[in-house]
Amino acid sequence: MQQAGSGLQKIVAQALRQAGPEQSALLAWPLACGAMVAEKTRAVALEDCILRVEVPDRGWREQLKSLAPRYLATINQYSSGTPLLAPASNNSLSTYLPGFVTRQFRNPGVPLYLKDINCGCNDPTKDIVLNPAAWSDQAAGVFGSGTAYYSDFRGQRRPVESFSLGKRFSFRERFALSIRAEFFNPFNRNESLSDPVTTSPSNPPTRNAQGLLTGGFGYISYTAIASNSVVGTIPSPRTGQIVARFQF
Repeated sequence: MQQAGSGLQKIVAQALRQAGPEQSALLAWPLACGAMVAEKTRAVALEDCILRVEVPDRGWREQLKSLAPRYLATINQYSSGTPLLAPASNNSLSTYLPGFVTRQFRNPGVPLYLKDINCGCNDPTKDIVLNPAAWSDQAAGVFGSGTAYYSDFRGQRRPVESFSLGKRFSFRERFALSIRAEFFNPFNRNESLSDPVTTSPSNPPTRNAQGLLTGGFGYISYTAIASNSVVGTIPSPRTGQIVARFQF
């Protein structure tokens, strides 16, 4: 079971990395809604940040409308990570304008990352993932960029997965029995690391006596898991339940 789950996880992750943002949402739809809903519905397009889903009738449309927030939250977590805050400028403007902060400028054509943040191959004790050369600061008293977030500057994906299997048995015309099995965190993901530090690209990597990273621009805190903090949460173990419904 563990080998099959690991193989499926790698296939899904690879497909989502290779697909564009629009195609990723379409690929993630069956995983977000579950097997029973995916059997009756189909994601057809993502236009202007609106996911269009084809349904067989009005009843299905009303049901999906009520569940849309949960489904879209799942798709967002599967398709992309949380946007990272652009580095703050060290132009000292807050000294003259209290509470006013501008951001550093992004250098065109320079990669934002030194390594693929979603590759699953980063060692947070050794690897810095963000590229400090992608940003330029302004001199003291000179306004920086007002853009706080960029669509392609994001943290690691943290998918929240669940799936279900179901079968409907009809008895005559007025009776039906539906049985559904639901599974949560089926791949039993153990941890999710913090987002990388984006405070200042001028901060060089720091290491302890053992040579392990302890800070710097692009550093991913691997000690936050022990405190079970918001950015380093330990998700619930794999669970499942069986639901039966009799209609008459």
